[in-house]
Amino acid sequence: MLSPEAKQMIIDNYRGRFHKYGAGPKVAEWNSVESQEMRFEQLCKLGDMQGASVLDIGCGIADMYPYVLQKFGTIKYTGVDLVQETIDHARQAYAASDAVFVCQDIINDPLPEDMRFDYVTISGIFNNDVPHAVQFLETMTEVAFGLALKGLGFNFLSTYRSYDDAGAYYHDPVPVLRHCLERLSKKTTLFHHYGRADVSVFVYR
Repeated sequence: MLSPEAKQMIIDNYRGRFHKYGAGPKVAEWNSVESQEMRFEQLCKLGDMQGASVLDIGCGIADMYPYVLQKFGTIKYTGVDLVQETIDHARQAYAASDAVFVCQDIINDPLPEDMRFDYVTISGIFNNDVPHAVQFLETMTEVAFGLALKGLGFNFLSTYRSYDDAGAYYHDPVPVLRHCLERLSKKTTLFHHYGRADVSVFVYR
């Protein structure tokens, strides 16, 4: 489960960044558009999303939506986030589209049984230094994979690094890979250090 303390820390962090920056990659704690899109590009390697349904967990202001839309042409996008302000912003920004945005804690308040998606993506949320960060990653990936009909893609920062960013959490990729293989699917691929210390994991049915 996501503890009330950890949940509030995440909400306060991204709400504060939204009020400070309004829009752009810094709302999601990325230093630049280029660094944000590097992560999007990697997650798009999960599969052919053209015409597919995609759930973006921790969508924030949904910067990933136009990126994926431009890359694949047509997608059925749903974004979910804990922060009401960022969800409201995304709804307004993409009001002319058929994208769906939901403010919900999907660990403690699961999505309906009939809501399943071809692909599920998670970008950036495991970088938060919150209580029980490892348990949060493991629980969220189990919930997320349960919503995926074809595959789950997520990223995190590796403990195998040569720097430290204040407030960031670094996961050991070895137990993360073991968790995915043992708890989710043997069809798991891990890409280590494609950025400064970035790791992406793709888990398939």
